[in-house]
Amino acid sequence: MAADLTGGDADDREADDVLDGLIHRADLDGLVRLVDDCCAMRDWPRLRRLRDRARHAVGTGRQLWPAATLAEYRLA
Repeated sequence: MAADLTGGDADDREADDVLDGLIHRADLDGLVRLVDDCCAMRDWPRLRRLRDRARHAVGTGRQLWPAATLAEYRLA
């Protein structure tokens, strides 16, 4: 029952040192490679986290919207 109430939020909060490092460094090339890796491994929760964190990073001055857009395209 508790899993139904979270609505996947646990995936959003999951620690991901690789993703966090790429976001912190604003490494667009690394994020694009990670999008490709996520798709190859069919790791859709991680791809959603990448999309969401890249979108959020735009608000902090990091121009990572292309990675967020690519992830959104691959999720569609």
